Amino acid sequence: MTMQMGSKTNSKPGQDRISGLPDEILCHILSFTSTVDAVKASVLSRRWENMWLRVPTLYLSDDDFRSDEREFDPERFVAFVDRALFLRGSSSIHRISIRCSDTENYPHLDEWICSAIRGNVVELELDLHESDFRYEPLELPRSLFMSRSLVVLKLTLEENYVAIPPSSDCFPCLKLLDVSVFYPDPATMESLFTCGPVLEHLIIEGYLGEDQYLNFNIFAPKLKRLELRFDPCDEVDSVSNILFNINAPKLERLDLNENFLASYCLSENALSEANISFSDLHSEDIQFITGSVDHIQKLFEGILNVKHLSLQAPFLGDPDTESRCNLPKLNNLKHLELQLENCCSWQLLTRLLTISPNLEYLVLEINIQCCEYPNEDGWSPPKLVPICLVSCLKNLFIRGFKGEPDDIEVAKYLMKHGEVLNNVTIYSCDVPAEDMLKVSQEISMFPKGSNTCQVEFPKIDM
Repeated sequence: MTMQMGSKTNSKPGQDRISGLPDEILCHILSFTSTVDAVKASVLSRRWENMWLRVPTLYLSDDDFRSDEREFDPERFVAFVDRALFLRGSSSIHRISIRCSDTENYPHLDEWICSAIRGNVVELELDLHESDFRYEPLELPRSLFMSRSLVVLKLTLEENYVAIPPSSDCFPCLKLLDVSVFYPDPATMESLFTCGPVLEHLIIEGYLGEDQYLNFNIFAPKLKRLELRFDPCDEVDSVSNILFNINAPKLERLDLNENFLASYCLSENALSEANISFSDLHSEDIQFITGSVDHIQKLFEGILNVKHLSLQAPFLGDPDTESRCNLPKLNNLKHLELQLENCCSWQLLTRLLTISPNLEYLVLEINIQCCEYPNEDGWSPPKLVPICLVSCLKNLFIRGFKGEPDDIEVAKYLMKHGEVLNNVTIYSCDVPAEDMLKVSQEISMFPKGSNTCQVEFPKIDM
């Protein structure tokens, strides 16, 4: 038998090879498009005519019915959604996303949500907005909370939306709850997160009003990861009236990003990792910060047993804050990533090293630029060498190194007193190659407390 190399395939020029794919693959391709586009594909050929009805996802957004050519008609969107859900009948739908920019135009919204629940939807996203303030709040239907198929729920709730679950049998199978709030309803925040017997991942984010009194009650016996990301509507100049009461005994990871220092009551947990950012709270906010000292201390008491901590909190380096706030020892902390803004005192590094006696891995992100004036307090070595430098710290990474005198002195101190250091890696930032070469040679000659210490200056490819 003779084999010919480079023989041509059987496909002909202009042949529709996509339509020749199995139905499962065509449905998978359409699942990445909006339902409007999937329906438009029906005109391609008889093969595509009803293919969209077999796609396991529905993306329904009134944005798809807005264009510059014609005035927006909400009734067109209503008719489309009604028809799409009707034609799907009782067939199961894996994922539905419904986005309404002005829900006042959509009286069938409750019916759409209930239809999704009847279709045994697994993932549901509701992005609901209101153009005008309603005096009567809109309440999400009860069937949403009772669904036994729902595993992932993403909600966007403005101030006129209420999501108050029933007292029992709520979210029986929900694993992930992602809620965006805008000036939220207090009753919703007190009750929405107290349900979910199998909930593992909870995300709450949004905007909070300055004068709002809110209690976020979180009770989730199997919760493993909690993410809280908030912005205040205005600059905060008074003690926060926001309380997070968190009862999650199996919580392993906390991601916190906010700038109003809410009060956190973290009951017994299994936290091993915490990522905390108060990036916009600086020394100029000192009056507000000192009034929230108890909030700071309660937060650190709640993360007492973490092994991995990433922290950005420039105000903690302020001497006034330090004198008023006694942080507890973090005896289990092994890995610390500390972000130091240019307005932040080096005292924060000393403070963290002192309360972390078993630290093994330290990452310093220095010279992060912010809107505040650079801090004029230079590096001042601690009176006593922190225990972790003598007995535990093995790896040191410095990022954003600019060769400033303080940068050099910090590296020199850590290398001199790091008696078990194995690796020191320094990444430069905005330093001319010639200058960095001189600095690196100088640092390499510093006295080292460890005979095994290796110093590296990797190049960063831009």
